[in-house]
This record gives sequence, C-alpha cells and structure tokens, in this order.
Amino acid sequence: MKNSLFLYLSQFRIFWAFRALVRRFFFWIKANLFGAGYKIGEEKSNLQSLRDLFQITQTQLFLAVIAAIVLQIVDPYLYPFYESVGLRIPDDSDYVTLLATVSGIGGVFIGLYCSSRFGSVNKSAVQSIVSKSRETISDLADEVLTVHQ
Repeated sequence: MKNSLFLYLSQFRIFWAFRALVRRFFFWIKANLFGAGYKIGEEKSNLQSLRDLFQITQTQLFLAVIAAIVLQIVDPYLYPFYESVGLRIPDDSDYVTLLATVSGIGGVFIGLYCSSRFGSVNKSAVQSIVSKSRETISDLADEVLTVHQ
C-alpha cells in the first residue's frame, strides 16, 4: 500500500516540491540545533578560560587593591617628609593624564595580543602602534618631569 501510494504520488510535480520543502525544513531544524550546540560549547569554553584566568590573577589583583588602600592611608602622613626632602607633589590632573595614557596603551597591547593569538594581524600595523605609543609616553613623561622641576 505504502509503496504503491508513493509510486502514484511520485508522478506529480507538487509531490516532489512538497517533499523538498519538508526535507529543507528538517535540515533547517538540524542545522539550528547543531549551531546552538556549537555556540553552547564555545561559551562553555570561554567561561572556563575566564574562570582559569581569574584563578591565576585573583591574588595579584587582591594585593594590588590592598597596596593602593595602604598607600592612600599612609600618603597624608608622608607630606612633611616630602617637603623636607624637597619633593613637590604634582597636580592630580597630571596623574590622571599619565594613568589614562598608560591604561590606554595597555588596552591596545592587550587587544593586539588577543587579535594576534586568535586572528591574523599585520606586523607593520603593530610596529606603528608600538612606535606611536612610545612617542606618546615619552612626551607625557617629559611633561610630568617638567612640572616636577
């Protein structure tokens, strides 16, 4: 019965169009399931990498925060020592500019590292960014030293 019905319906074009549509639909479902499974695996891998990275860096991060807090507490008590030695404390804006420049350059290097690790990067582009970064740091360091004098 099933075989004869198939033979009868296979003579009509609409049957083949419907069959192709059903097969495309099932293929679409399987492709989306595969894509979802792949994305879940990729996100799982990314989360594991982030967790491993945090385990490696959490001690250093904690120590840096503690050191910054201690320095903020101790710094006002050292002002008389700075004056007796002859050191002049620069304006806060100079520190903000210096830290913003250094962190921006650090971000560029981290981005370049990630892109070179996970994709292709033009070496001349990396070299031009490095030379520009060195130039910016030298100008900023000269400015800060001039203010200190």
